[in-house]
Amino acid sequence: MTEVPEPICYRCGYPWSGHAENLGPYNKWCLRRWAAGVVVLFTDSVTGDPFFLFGKEKRLDGGYNAFWGFGELHEKDPHQTAAREACEEALGMLGNQQEILASIEGQESADAEVFLFLLSIGAQQVAALVDRYHERRQLWISAAESLKLLTQPGLRPGGDIMDALFAVPAQEFLAACWQLQDRRGKGGAAVSLHSMNGGVFMPKVEAKGSKKGASASGGLRPRPPAVCLAKLLARPQTDTAVKLQRFCSKGLVLPPHVPKAACVPGITRDGLPDGSMLAVQAIFSATWTGPRGTGLACTAESLADACATFLRRLEPPDVKLYFAAWIERAMDSPQQAKLAASHIARLVQRVPVVPLLQEQVTQTIGDACQRVDAALSARGDVSGADHGKIDHESLTSCYQLLSGASFVNELVKVGGINASMQPAIVEKARQHVESTASRHRLAWPAWLPPGAMQQEFGRISARKLENNSGPARA
Repeated sequence: MTEVPEPICYRCGYPWSGHAENLGPYNKWCLRRWAAGVVVLFTDSVTGDPFFLFGKEKRLDGGYNAFWGFGELHEKDPHQTAAREACEEALGMLGNQQEILASIEGQESADAEVFLFLLSIGAQQVAALVDRYHERRQLWISAAESLKLLTQPGLRPGGDIMDALFAVPAQEFLAACWQLQDRRGKGGAAVSLHSMNGGVFMPKVEAKGSKKGASASGGLRPRPPAVCLAKLLARPQTDTAVKLQRFCSKGLVLPPHVPKAACVPGITRDGLPDGSMLAVQAIFSATWTGPRGTGLACTAESLADACATFLRRLEPPDVKLYFAAWIERAMDSPQQAKLAASHIARLVQRVPVVPLLQEQVTQTIGDACQRVDAALSARGDVSGADHGKIDHESLTSCYQLLSGASFVNELVKVGGINASMQPAIVEKARQHVESTASRHRLAWPAWLPPGAMQQEFGRISARKLENNSGPARA
């Protein structure tokens, strides 16, 4: 990967300098409000024994995990994030996002700091679960391979998915958690997992090994959410954690979520990448600057030329999925808004998709306006003024709408489409962000890059937005 002199954050598109501290490797917590996931539980359909369902994934910080990941700015609640991650990481095997959300919505997290929710899938056969995931993974990999043209050198197309799913006896896992608690983590000890037969792994408390994600004897080390799971099982601090501990000891049967296997996310019925998978790959290649932030990402224009071939083959709903993903990314920061506008403007010169783009822009920006209006109304705020404390929901809503306004402005500027905003609501959002910035300059949440707030949003005005018009392209 060609390097650039100044590290650039792949999340917000601004230089690393000026970011808050402790955002993790490659600033991965930039523009993140939380991370969340689900702990999947089931009982053996023959013996009735309780099991966990985990995923294998080789990372520097471990080799197995629950179904867990970062929340996006447009997600209002950690439950939404957990449901999406469970759907995506299990490749639809646990059901679609809406079904999973219905099963965990309103549930208390098992941990007070890390959002982990319980998803019981009833009586299952271990081998059947393992095999079903393997089949779906093969379909996903086959579809992703066609995206090699869009992938940066040395990276796997389609992104990272779990290598396999496997089951762990819950009683033995709980016993290992208690044993680990007695050792108090001496020598970097953790609950590692070792493969047995038929997709079952057994837990063992041991020290860290030299290989990535492995223990001293070659077992899988836990990733951070799985480390948290071991701690909360040993010393439950919430009612949900107590229920989980009782489930492990066969003292409680949890109400089951009966999974209705959904389509593999990101794949069409023909086994090809759909609009969302295509967009995820293109967006990553356009923004990824490497672990040190000094890599040179692919240009948005060159990716548009490559993506045009794929979009010509997709049905209109999939084309709209593609645009929806790019618009949501544009609403992460003004810099990403410029990137998205450049990409889409180039794309509509090659593919006759302007009506579909216009529909998606209207829908997504309209939803963002409604969210701002609702958030400010809930505060009793009709002017966008600050009331002395930070309300993260209203601030996030306003921030995203202003980024969306940047996107619309840029798209009109480069001749993408005609677009209109609701200038009164955008002006309220700008006033709310500015008043919060002036009163709480030292208290910004870590997910708001100061460069985006101070350099860009001050340029947006209601007068400018009222004049948004330009030549539409066929």
